[in-house]
Amino acid sequence: MLVRFVIAMGLLAALSTNVVAVPAIIPEPTSVTMGSGDTTVSGSGTIYYADGSLSDLAVIFQEEMMLVHGLNLSVASGTSAGSSDILLKFNPAFPDTEEYQLTVNGTVTLEAKTIEGIYPGTVSILQAIYDDGGVKKIENMTIVDVPYRYFRAVMTDIKNQWHSVDDLKQIIRMCRFYKVKYYSLHTGEEQWIGALMNKTATYTEAERISMRLYTIAEMDEIIAFAKSRGVYMFPHNESTKHFSGMHEAVDMFIDEYDGLGPYTGDYNDTRYWNFIEAMTHQGIDQFAAGYPDGKLPYYHIGPVQGEGGMPRGDAATIVGYVQAKDTDCKTMFWNGID
Repeated sequence: MLVRFVIAMGLLAALSTNVVAVPAIIPEPTSVTMGSGDTTVSGSGTIYYADGSLSDLAVIFQEEMMLVHGLNLSVASGTSAGSSDILLKFNPAFPDTEEYQLTVNGTVTLEAKTIEGIYPGTVSILQAIYDDGGVKKIENMTIVDVPYRYFRAVMTDIKNQWHSVDDLKQIIRMCRFYKVKYYSLHTGEEQWIGALMNKTATYTEAERISMRLYTIAEMDEIIAFAKSRGVYMFPHNESTKHFSGMHEAVDMFIDEYDGLGPYTGDYNDTRYWNFIEAMTHQGIDQFAAGYPDGKLPYYHIGPVQGEGGMPRGDAATIVGYVQAKDTDCKTMFWNGID
């Protein structure tokens, strides 16, 4: 299932030739003050970034402007903008890191305290542009916006339905366009562990698809792609030892971890739990790399009890592993539907 890039957040409203008094910004901004008239945005304009840390996002924004509106703007470093230009800049006066102000009055200026505010602000620009007889315009206005909730998340079930790397990138684009901050993958035991092991890369692409496995490089690529768009991923640790996926994970990967050969235990011995502890810690490191401060805020465990999942004692053991790695990391649980 491919998520269409240009319909990801209801951009049909933004692309309508019918000019509306207040643009259809999703989610609805905290404050919109409409001015008079409009501002033209053309392909002859430039996206200026006033700080070097915004350069990568400016290029991503440039690509999106072309894809969504057919506008091939240039990208350059600069602190001021003219007609048809867009300026991205920091303003330390804002109280919230995700707050932004978008000012449209002949030029387009987006400012925020940190890049966390620039991410959603660029999406609001994409949504606000409309087509007026072949000319791309934005109504003159000032938007001041801050998220209603800090935790905004989406999960994709890749355990039961194969999603290619490109599929997952499409969903990450959708998260960005809906201003969803967090993205989690519902993985099976063999998937999240397989994405930490070198052996996965020894299988052919067809074999990996049939087993629904991602290599270390592929998972790192997905996490980095999300990070560059202001979408932050956290892992889903499914470690239900009586599930077939766990047996497959142990059979395929435990020897790479400890070099002790094939596993012959009962999935409750020291060797098994040492493996789960090490994989838990490696998984935290893998996803923490996708955060600006290198710290993972959330870790998802499931299922616990519901749907025949792991018993409470096993879940408590894994929570202990997470806490031993980082006491600030918050653990989530999926309890199923039973």
